[in-house]
Amino acid sequence: MAACSTCGARNPGRARFCHNCGKRLAEQRAAESESRRTVTVLFADIVGSTALGEAADAEVVRSAVGQAFAAMRGTIERHGGTVEKFVGDAVMAIFGLPTLHEDDALRAARAAAELEEELAILNEDLEPRLGRELSLRVGLSTGEVVAGDPSRGETLATGDTVNTAARLEQAANPGEILLGPVTARLVRGAARLQAVPPIAAKGKAEPIPAFRLVSIGSSPPPPTDMPLVGREAELASLRSEFERVVTERTPAIVTLLGAPGVGKSRLVAELLATIGDRATILRGRCLSYGDGLTYWPLREIVLAATGSDESPDEAELRLRDRIGEEGAVIADRLATAVGLREGSVSAEEIHWAARRTFERLSADRPLVLVVEDIHWARPPMLELLEHIVRESNDAPILIVCPARPDLLETASEWGKPPNARTLELEGLTQEASERLIDSVAESANQLPNALRQRILETAEGNPLFVEEMVRLVVETGDTSLAIPPTIEALMATRIDRLPAPERTVAQRGSVVGRVFERAAVTALLVEPARRSLGARLGALVRKQLLRREGQARAGDPSFKFRHILIRDAAYNGLAKAERAELHEAFARWLAGTIAGMSGEFEEIVGFHLEQAYRYRVELRESGHRLDELGQEAALRLASAAHAASDRGDELGAARLFERAVSLPGWDDRRTGRRGSLARDRVG
Repeated sequence: MAACSTCGARNPGRARFCHNCGKRLAEQRAAESESRRTVTVLFADIVGSTALGEAADAEVVRSAVGQAFAAMRGTIERHGGTVEKFVGDAVMAIFGLPTLHEDDALRAARAAAELEEELAILNEDLEPRLGRELSLRVGLSTGEVVAGDPSRGETLATGDTVNTAARLEQAANPGEILLGPVTARLVRGAARLQAVPPIAAKGKAEPIPAFRLVSIGSSPPPPTDMPLVGREAELASLRSEFERVVTERTPAIVTLLGAPGVGKSRLVAELLATIGDRATILRGRCLSYGDGLTYWPLREIVLAATGSDESPDEAELRLRDRIGEEGAVIADRLATAVGLREGSVSAEEIHWAARRTFERLSADRPLVLVVEDIHWARPPMLELLEHIVRESNDAPILIVCPARPDLLETASEWGKPPNARTLELEGLTQEASERLIDSVAESANQLPNALRQRILETAEGNPLFVEEMVRLVVETGDTSLAIPPTIEALMATRIDRLPAPERTVAQRGSVVGRVFERAAVTALLVEPARRSLGARLGALVRKQLLRREGQARAGDPSFKFRHILIRDAAYNGLAKAERAELHEAFARWLAGTIAGMSGEFEEIVGFHLEQAYRYRVELRESGHRLDELGQEAALRLASAAHAASDRGDELGAARLFERAVSLPGWDDRRTGRRGSLARDRVG
């Protein structure tokens, strides 16, 4: 049975139209299988492989190219990409499908660099067989695509971003990796880039700005050249906890909980700057992808503690020297746990070895362990951290763990042991945000007041959003206040990582607006999803994507996206066909709910019908039904304009009439004298 997304009625599986409301079910299924998202597309081509046919037997060439393709697939998938297809001597891969990551551009760039490195190693085997070496040229482009469902035989990604990546690859020299402008901006903190002349590409009206990837490393720590603003209380709390740990020689763990960009890492950097001369500081980071990740933060901490590279023997020797008694046994257990040597070791042995190591390291000097991004930590790593705090004796150890709210969804018991506390970071006040703008812009007078106000309104107290938007204006001179790609990637990833039922609820709510009633979302869901709506909304509140806004009409609870950019990210993930369906469905529901009312409600109904109409026009739909939709939208907007005029809001009325005039349903005979006057005014 197929459920109609418009009215929720169940229909036979082979039905083409809903038996209840008459909507075409095939269009709904197509819309639901598609989504819009920002991804990074990689094109890599083996240069000169065609000419190999003249120098080597076809079977040898086929085997060599197949070997190279197999290695390329492994590298791409190891970095979280998906191979879309092999075309001739080229491979096309997508980073961001089927799962979106905030660092997809960085993953793609690292994968591209590794492809070049691996091919160089592979050439040691291939060159004697082929009589020449193989080389690659690579193009990377980041932008919006329409994503299909491969399980239905659909293309994984379609859009101009794919074409741009292909054009960049074709323009690259052998051994060269070219990045488009958005990709370059997303990786610039971790990569060394070199601008090249813009590429005049076939089918492009303007040349493509391009950058050569020279080298790429790990992401740098957050900049500390900007003063810490608006976090004085949180910093004081952290310093107080450190002093308590030192005085009482008792371990403690502090979780800094907050949304992306709220300033967790910057706060940690400030803490370390103030206590760095009094403590040993070791850092580890939980990774969202890769092999052998369970104890990755412990691996980084151990290597930092020994001051060694990743040489297993060197790390073990230095660890033994630092620990002294029991050093050999402890080093053996830890080296095995973190992958510096092969073997197996139990969780209990790892707990003992790590605890004894940190107790020894803190014996003469307080120890501060910073474990970043623990929302990505595996359960054994979380258990290890809690074990250290719970079981260590006479050990001044402070563990600081920045995390996103998602942590409490996957590890609901986290932070419960004694000596564990959580600091929740909210957005900055307006005064603090204004100080941050002045710091980033380096002058209180560099940005016009109107632009400063728009930045404050858009950022809503998020320090990262403030910094990125100000830097974009200062560096490019663009005052349109386009959302920087770094922020778009963060927001889109938060929505994409939600379980499908929660993501569906967020997207339905985004169609209604930043604030929505539970009843409105209920109307946009099919029956099975309606029964669990309360639980889904609760989960979105706990993850700090929504906040409760009290009661709406008739006591129905309402919710608000915590940031307008979260709402936009949820909405932008919908295919235009699905947006059209949902806008119309909401308009029908609202019109039935507020029958007999007028004014603002008429305007809201008209807006959603207008949106449904315009999306269908963009999708090149036509026909009588589309004309009727436009006519109904025009009449609703004209009615709202009449109500605005009656209230004395002539400017608002003129704007509503202007929108009505642009739709196909405008008719002076049906909208009255004021409609005719408004048409004259607009025209």
